[in-house]
Amino acid sequence: MNEMDCATIRGFTMQLPINGRVTNLVVETSNECKMTSDVKTVLDAQEEFHTQSSAGKPAALLQAWDATQYPVWVSLPPLGKTTIEITFEELLARANYEIPFQIPLSPGQPVDELTMEITVSEPDSGVTSFDIEPLAASRAVVEIAKQGQVSASARLELSNVLLEDDLPRLIRASYDYDPAVMPRGGIVIGSGACVSHLFNPSSLLDTPIPKNIVFVVDTSGSMSGQKLADAKAAFEGIIQTLEDDDYFTVHTFSSEGTEKSWGPSKATSFAKSDASAFVKELDAEGGTNLNDAFLDAIGRAKTIQAMAEEGDYQLVPIIMMLSDGQAT
Repeated sequence: MNEMDCATIRGFTMQLPINGRVTNLVVETSNECKMTSDVKTVLDAQEEFHTQSSAGKPAALLQAWDATQYPVWVSLPPLGKTTIEITFEELLARANYEIPFQIPLSPGQPVDELTMEITVSEPDSGVTSFDIEPLAASRAVVEIAKQGQVSASARLELSNVLLEDDLPRLIRASYDYDPAVMPRGGIVIGSGACVSHLFNPSSLLDTPIPKNIVFVVDTSGSMSGQKLADAKAAFEGIIQTLEDDDYFTVHTFSSEGTEKSWGPSKATSFAKSDASAFVKELDAEGGTNLNDAFLDAIGRAKTIQAMAEEGDYQLVPIIMMLSDGQAT
């Protein structure tokens, strides 16, 4: 609020969590003038802010000097109220049955009233717990209220905040939700203390992106016997899962990066049968030039990607190595 009959500039420094990033800045005045932010170089942003503020117009300048400190300057028009809305995003992680997070608190300057409203929401699973750390300031009023199964909220009020007040720059809070049932399928990896579940989101499975797979089959001497038989069986099983829109190629290697090759081709029934017959006839002999095999496979994948892009066709490049990994 600027109660003077001339424009003025106010500034403060906002601290964000280490992983938080500002994504938007909006300025709105009491006469319903609303401005959204642009990302500019430091000099261009400072020049535009100076031009606006010198003319007595509303403006805001936010600079990211490091990962957490964000100085903010605001040009307040005369006899009016200006509201600054800063949006930041942060990826949160759940551990030990809670999701901890931090919110900027200290205004960095004296204020008559400081009010903070916090709402957490989990529309799909609901909020099961919500907590905020106690503040050092004894006069702080903190109220936590459950709004319903999907959200919870808290309100913090402070009056006559001074610079010497013992307020943390960031206030810590945490909440939890009901993780419900894990999606079916995928891979579950446990370390004793934690469990990771790797799976394909259903949104991706509904509209899968066609693949560009380069199979690299090791036919060196160390693959003789059961190893090569297992590689052939694995190849046969994998190609049967491919869709008609997928592309695949087969490279074999031993002493050379590419000894023999098949494809590329779309994964039609005929192509799968032909590629299967090609792989069944492979024999094991020679050294293991794993380095050149990788480089040749990458080159082939890039060639197919370029062809797809020319035809405005999207493919996901994949290199699948079938080898015992004993490079020579």
